[in-house]
Amino acid sequence: MTLTWSRKHSQPCLKNTSFGIQDNETVNKLTTDCVKKQLYREIASTAESGWDCSTRWMKNMSNLTTLSTTMIVPVDLNAFILKI
Repeated sequence: MTLTWSRKHSQPCLKNTSFGIQDNETVNKLTTDCVKKQLYREIASTAESGWDCSTRWMKNMSNLTTLSTTMIVPVDLNAFILKI
């Protein structure tokens, strides 16, 4: 039996205008385009999750640049998709 888990994963680009001023200020603290793109993906994935942007998604609760939404397999999403 094969089990497939779902997770939040958006595909934003660096020039996405839907991000807010605070998001752009946070991303601009980073140095490389690759790392910036990954953080934009994390921010977009967090927003699409439907949950508030909270420490639930962060590795370090006091640093927004540590969002790791794409690395989390949320139980609520998988229960909904699998109709459990």
